[in-house]
Amino acid sequence: MKVLSRYFVAALVLLIAACGQSDTSTSTTEPSTTAPPSSVEAFSGTLQPTGTNLHSFTVRETGYVEITLIGVVPQLGTGPSAPITLGLGIGTPSGTGTCMVLYQVNAQAGTAAQIIGTATAGPDCLTVFDVGTLSQPVNYTVTVAHS
Repeated sequence: MKVLSRYFVAALVLLIAACGQSDTSTSTTEPSTTAPPSSVEAFSGTLQPTGTNLHSFTVRETGYVEITLIGVVPQLGTGPSAPITLGLGIGTPSGTGTCMVLYQVNAQAGTAAQIIGTATAGPDCLTVFDVGTLSQPVNYTVTVAHS
């Protein structure tokens, strides 16, 4: 039992010494690799029931991105009194003229961003799609803030 106690005490002493060293060490902070939004683009369109619309944009440097569905209005002027839910997706353009969606949400129009994240530099795309609730075409506006 004494042998185990000596190892335990030795390990405890080393642990305390290591913890004590952390207060005196210096650290460096890596520079941020993401840039804040430097431009805002607005995209508007008409979405048909069961449809999907694609909008392309280019991010100049890897950084913060915000996508906000700011308005949805039934095209015929009459429609449901409840807010209309649309799908929003962000991704990269594919060679076939579609968007390879990496992240998507169901969203209702508002002032708060529905998608917040980091976008890599290069071509990106936004999809706006019917989540199965549209009975008539709707007009929408989406903003994309990016670097």
